[in-house]
Amino acid sequence: MVDSKHPNVVGSADVPHSPRHRASLPVASKPRHRADKPDGDGKGTSRHDETAGHYLLASIPRASADQTVGAVIADLMSHKYDCLDIVCVLDAEKHLIGITPLTSLFALPRETKMGSVVHDSFPKVHATTDQERMASLALHHSLNAIPVIDANDRLLGIVPSVALLHILRRE
Repeated sequence: MVDSKHPNVVGSADVPHSPRHRASLPVASKPRHRADKPDGDGKGTSRHDETAGHYLLASIPRASADQTVGAVIADLMSHKYDCLDIVCVLDAEKHLIGITPLTSLFALPRETKMGSVVHDSFPKVHATTDQERMASLALHHSLNAIPVIDANDRLLGIVPSVALLHILRRE
């Protein structure tokens, strides 16, 4: 059961610094029905559970551009994350500068700097992005997961592959 003080939906507000634990909230579960809420322009309604924020996982691997692949792998081995589809590479201000798929990370020399191996042209979405648009972007770009950013391009988390498949199956 979800405590009303810690809702499942993440809007455009920043995610708290502590890791988000969702053991009792499977990503692929059927979204809860909520009353429609007005969207940002007030012209219509949008369902909060049909946005990227609804599927967002914040406890994900993050790295800086100057970290080595070996240091990132060591971090992966010592922490529990909600999703290991991609490693998000951030600058000093926590802006998303690129992603690296986990599968390619293990094939790289351990002394390689993450900044030299990131994919820097990739789609990213805001928490309020429609789920169908988000899933379409991920499919078009062959991504296992898609990063979610705030209005200042700071990483909030990712929408994992399981959620993307769930959305595509429903749409």
